[in-house]
Amino acid sequence: MSTPMIELELTEGPGINVPLDLRTVRGGPALNAPEQLVGRVVIGSPRARLLTPADASADKELQAFIQAEASTSSYYLVALSCTFVSDDEQRLADAWLRIDLNGAVAQSMEPVSLEEITELSYNVKISVPCVINSEFTMGGTRTRRESAVQALYEGTSTPAWMFKETSSRALHGLQRLRMIVRATAGQHVQGTISLEANVRHKRLGLFPYAAPIAELPAQLRLDMGA
Repeated sequence: MSTPMIELELTEGPGINVPLDLRTVRGGPALNAPEQLVGRVVIGSPRARLLTPADASADKELQAFIQAEASTSSYYLVALSCTFVSDDEQRLADAWLRIDLNGAVAQSMEPVSLEEITELSYNVKISVPCVINSEFTMGGTRTRRESAVQALYEGTSTPAWMFKETSSRALHGLQRLRMIVRATAGQHVQGTISLEANVRHKRLGLFPYAAPIAELPAQLRLDMGA
């Protein structure tokens, strides 16, 4: 017998081009590599939706859970995305996206693990106790499994996703991200996005880049609650 659940649709906001600045490592500047890269990473500005009993009216168990938790906890469905652009001259070897929540907790994250960048649906299925249920499947059988997308630090206030090129695919394309955030009822939750990447230059080698947090556009700040 299948577990009752609700299905909601939440889209991320407009894409924001995030310039990457060359990061100094161990006190010395990297030689020859471009100081800034533009157009390699675009983030769909995050959106949040408060989950209410009305959302779960078709699922009495989930509706009762949200009602029972309302005096102590609020649950939000959060959506954002990343688009990665690699080419022969500059390839993204790997990247990390982290969201720092001020005291709130990422209770459920999607995707948890993927073998390749996959453009997931906007539709999200949620069950008790406010957990995202993924229904996509991995294709094919491989002797060596590689993770192109990996969720990290679920259950903490610093959820993150790691993205990597694999032996068969470049780090390139759109990846939608979803999570359920649990906050204290009435708490104003703010989230700050951090982004780092290692970029492989065809003639120069591998160099670290990061998006300066202080310079991120306001659209990339996550705002929830009062």
